Amino acid sequence: MCNHGANAIYLAPDGTEPVLAPQPADFTALLRDACTEVTDSSVALYDAFRISDPGGRWDMDVEAGLFTFTHADGARCRAGFDIIGSWIEGSGSWMWGWALPETHITIETRQAADTARAYGRAHGFQPLTERMLAVPIEEAWHLTNIAARLAGRPMVYSAPVNGKVRLFFAIGPLAWVH
Repeated sequence: MCNHGANAIYLAPDGTEPVLAPQPADFTALLRDACTEVTDSSVALYDAFRISDPGGRWDMDVEAGLFTFTHADGARCRAGFDIIGSWIEGSGSWMWGWALPETHITIETRQAADTARAYGRAHGFQPLTERMLAVPIEEAWHLTNIAARLAGRPMVYSAPVNGKVRLFFAIGPLAWVH
């Protein structure tokens, strides 16, 4: 979920040639803290709610703002969620949740992405304010961890939604559904 290696976030405004994004020391500190905090809480929640158990599935109800994990044995847990962004395998194109078409997302399910953008604007962190970025998957996790931390969501998750697109989510708090 988080690798503290070299950051490779590239700005790719409206299809122009990507350029390396500036990353001031306070952005790097935010990234480090978000990765540590959110990864630790995500690992604990994955264990407590058996998120990594084989044979399960996930579903999201965008209108209700609920994310459900259903395990192979029928047990279910549910939480509120935010769509942080989408990432395309191959091109490494990242699009923030606040930039996704309204047919795929509601204002309520993009609040964490909106919070990250507002924080980026206030602090001059361009990777949080550009609609499109070019990043490896590790950086997509980094951006998701930052948004989750800023929004107070304790868990991150990613899942493929078709052949090459993955959605990244901030989730929580989780509860068992009885």
